Amino acid sequence: MFTARFADDPDPRIRELARLGAAGKITAVQLELAVPLRWPGPLRATLFEAMQTFAEVGTRTHGHPSLRGLDAPSAQTTAAERVAVEFHDGNAGVGGFAATERLISGRRHGRLLLCIGAKRLSLFTGEDSSICEASTTLGSALRCAGLAWTRGEGGEVRLEFDGPCLTFPRTDPFLDLEDGLADAELSHLQASLVWRPVGDGARLGRIEGRVRHDGWSASVSAPAALEQGRAAETQPWRERRVLRVPLGADTFLSIASRVDRDEHIEGEIVREGRVEPLLSGRVSVRNCADGLAPDAWRIEAVSRSGTLRVFGQVSHAIPVVRPAAAGKVLTHFGLARFGDGERVGFGTFEQSQRLRQKGTQR
Repeated sequence: MFTARFADDPDPRIRELARLGAAGKITAVQLELAVPLRWPGPLRATLFEAMQTFAEVGTRTHGHPSLRGLDAPSAQTTAAERVAVEFHDGNAGVGGFAATERLISGRRHGRLLLCIGAKRLSLFTGEDSSICEASTTLGSALRCAGLAWTRGEGGEVRLEFDGPCLTFPRTDPFLDLEDGLADAELSHLQASLVWRPVGDGARLGRIEGRVRHDGWSASVSAPAALEQGRAAETQPWRERRVLRVPLGADTFLSIASRVDRDEHIEGEIVREGRVEPLLSGRVSVRNCADGLAPDAWRIEAVSRSGTLRVFGQVSHAIPVVRPAAAGKVLTHFGLARFGDGERVGFGTFEQSQRLRQKGTQR
């Protein structure tokens, strides 16, 4: 379409592209690719071969750079370092998930997702192609397209954002992104939040601050979990559940359950300011009628100071389908309400499982 070959095309839009291309006035093209061309497979491989051939021709004729290495996983998809925080303020009716990764290549990816009320999502995503010198150890500010993280005294981490976002009127826009984007509206989001740990080196803590979304604003004060440092080495995919479970004012449980043939539990619990590693535990899930989305959990966590038994109920579930080496993975993450009979709390969760094709056996 960008050559004189299409100069007489019946479609006037294509004729205009052909005219501009033949005149040498097109220097870049952005392709919006559907899922079969974004995920690994023969269609994407064929597309990249065509793009590589096109780039090599362009290099000989116009000096355009080659696209070689475009799909190199070590440079484009592996997060070398990251910082992330998640929280749920049930009283304010808002929960959030924010993260920034610095890739091995030096590029940065940032995102901020807020769950507002019962159904709305507000999402900012951005990418900074400039090389990032700052580490996510946050010795200095880590910034990505307006999303900024800075460290203060005593392990304090500050998150600031002021910019555009997309607002979705439902919680499943990422299952069919094109359809989800059609329902989205452009909005403005501001967030000024400070996370403080419960103790030295703790990943569990509390977040305070304020968020503003168009004409709505809310003060945030809630338990929150922070992750930072180098990303874990790549391991074979396993079904997993990760739950952040605050209870009352002085108890906060973080528990991760990974399932191979057996269930493997890890995590920590904060009781009255003391951080204890988990010795053992168990997470049982009840799914919704579709058999995929989580609806409720029964959790048992054992540490040195005793056993904690908690029930949880999903209040906000966001499904995402991702590619993996062994097939597609369905992840639900979101907000939940937890209780142990006497105390209640509002936390977050993530649950991932492999999507099996119809007719295959578990």
